[in-house]
Amino acid sequence: MKSKLLLLLVLLSTGASAADPATARISTRLKFMAWDDALLGCGVRMEGKVIPVAILADQLSDEVAYEGPARLEIVRIVADQPAEPTPTPKGKAKPARQSTKAAASNQPNAEPPVAWIVLPASANNQHLILAVAPGRWEGGIMAMQDSPGGFPPGSLRFFNLCPYPLEVRIGPNAVKIPQKEARSIRGGPKDHDYFDGTIMTYEGGEEKVGYSLHMFQDNTQRALFFVSAGPDGSGTVVLKGVGDLSREKIAAPKRLGPGAR
Repeated sequence: MKSKLLLLLVLLSTGASAADPATARISTRLKFMAWDDALLGCGVRMEGKVIPVAILADQLSDEVAYEGPARLEIVRIVADQPAEPTPTPKGKAKPARQSTKAAASNQPNAEPPVAWIVLPASANNQHLILAVAPGRWEGGIMAMQDSPGGFPPGSLRFFNLCPYPLEVRIGPNAVKIPQKEARSIRGGPKDHDYFDGTIMTYEGGEEKVGYSLHMFQDNTQRALFFVSAGPDGSGTVVLKGVGDLSREKIAAPKRLGPGAR
């Protein structure tokens, strides 16, 4: 199945959330990235708690097993709050303070979300990458599919944002990438070795070298590249890169049945 970069999983206008997003349930696995600047001190609201997540511009976050409302919200983490007094060895009460992580894990956040997205039923039990940029898209989040096997460690994935097709060539391998679509390709043949590649552009139907790649092969690492057009008529492109370590094994989110909490 072709991977659509700009296929937002929020299809509000076509009734993707036919069910009320406040009551619909979603169980999915997520990785986050910042489209522009890093978002620090944020987390994902889940079942009245806020789960901290690092949203960086050059590296995908750790995988989060999300289980909660279809409307996913990213919120600011509440600052440290005083806890119950803790007795000292001499019997004196000393106010203890929770760590930021503890506060984030146990306190709902009443402030408006930094960004949000309504996930449709089709996102259930899927792997997604969520690009976060408050104010750039409705809700500030764009969702992309990250199907296991479609983007394995040791490979590169290119998202074509240009108004013309591309072709990525690495050694004997080549992959054509239509406009607004994404494709993966294997990096260099040897682990821990450098390799070269080329991004060919077809602006106005004319083939040009848009970008020359010189990269280090790491079979434990994935790399995403968002490819945008350079100056009109130049046939060159600009790359925005995001790295990702191989997916860690985490417990599968439990499935929710009717009436489950």
